[in-house]
Amino acid sequence: MSKEIVIDNPFGFDDLRENYPELVTLDKEKDEVKTMISTVKKGLQEIYDKVKGSESDGWKETYNKKGLIKKVKDIDNIHYVRGEGTIHASPEEIIRLIGDIRLRSKWDKTGDFNTGTVLGEVTEWATLSRVLFNGQFMVQQRDFVLAGGYTKIEKDYMMVARSVEYSGYGEQKKTTRAKLHSSDWYLTPNEEGTECHAIYIAAFDLCGRIPQKITNRVCNSQPELVTMVDNYFKKIKK
Repeated sequence: MSKEIVIDNPFGFDDLRENYPELVTLDKEKDEVKTMISTVKKGLQEIYDKVKGSESDGWKETYNKKGLIKKVKDIDNIHYVRGEGTIHASPEEIIRLIGDIRLRSKWDKTGDFNTGTVLGEVTEWATLSRVLFNGQFMVQQRDFVLAGGYTKIEKDYMMVARSVEYSGYGEQKKTTRAKLHSSDWYLTPNEEGTECHAIYIAAFDLCGRIPQKITNRVCNSQPELVTMVDNYFKKIKK
């Protein structure tokens, strides 16, 4: 039986609020905001189940080199990719970096990321963001509208993002709205709290017309985000 996840946010997103003085707090009484909250809570339960619970078995290893392990698994007809490795930073440092979508360009070296914008605060532990990814020749750029949040469970930390509907930000011209099923981090710190065993799990539908080779390339690059985050911290801590 899966462990029930209880929200515990030990350091909040106070720095995010300071960096975004214009940050809008969404109305929690609106149905779409209630759905965002339930989506994030469900996502936190799902990442726990994939790492520690009912879906933790059956992952197929496809790569194991240079401190990075890649795995794949199909769950309910959705293809998930997974990266595992060490990030030389504390859970708080990692979550503060990943949790502010504006900072993604500092560590994401896939070449796909364009810009990220925080659209609003959902709760004290969750935010709403819009993320834009570059197009390619004959392929439109893609964007996602995402609700994301985090929690602590015992000594571990989990952070997730999921696509949601938001009436305040509809589909944009010359942009295909894609769907993110999973963009999830599971962090287990060492005893000193100075580094973490990191697991990143992703699944998405890029939607619209797109060559399979591009989808395959994006899938293959996602587990490498673990290494990219680690490289960022190694660089700034020299």
